[in-house]
Amino acid sequence: MTSMTRAELDKQARRDAIITAAEKVFIEKGYDATSVAEIAKEAVFTKTTVYKYFPTKDHLYMSVALRGNEKLYGYLSSVETAGKNGITLLQDMCMQYYFFYEKHRSLFYIIHHVSFIKQKNPQLFLESSWTDIEARIVDLVQQSITRGITDGSIKQDVQCVETTYSFMFMLTGFFKTLNEHGESFVKHYDLHMKQFVKHAIHLMMDSLRQH
Repeated sequence: MTSMTRAELDKQARRDAIITAAEKVFIEKGYDATSVAEIAKEAVFTKTTVYKYFPTKDHLYMSVALRGNEKLYGYLSSVETAGKNGITLLQDMCMQYYFFYEKHRSLFYIIHHVSFIKQKNPQLFLESSWTDIEARIVDLVQQSITRGITDGSIKQDVQCVETTYSFMFMLTGFFKTLNEHGESFVKHYDLHMKQFVKHAIHLMMDSLRQH
């Protein structure tokens, strides 16, 4: 691998600093209320410098979401796989998903509300690495399900591909709903948040577990 030059390292550092500033301002104010000028001020750069790296506010928002999704992938891929059967591996990844959600709730919101960029600026979405990151996340889940079918911890009659996408749909849907209504829901029904999440994950696992 070719090492980066000092100029390239400086350029990357400035880009990362701008994304970090953008993330902070987007989290505090939301997309609509945020201006590039405010992001430049937070990053301690001129607007001209910010525009040099990110042509539009959409590019900034997309970059924040991309870095967040990469961070989510890092959580999921950090699960130790040695000596685990498929269902245990899948459950551990679900808990890592929860840990990411718990620690980066505002970033979670940005990741799962990036679809408006796809509608507003489809070319930007296509040119990003979003699909690649999503594919890597799906692949982690599919590998766990495949392992479970092979080792007998997951039902033998499930269709691996369909089950993978259905599982991802349920998992992300649960956490999106939790992000929007979870606090009021657990308070109203006097539930403990972590226990509630673990129970929901257990139900998802139980639908796949070979008994």
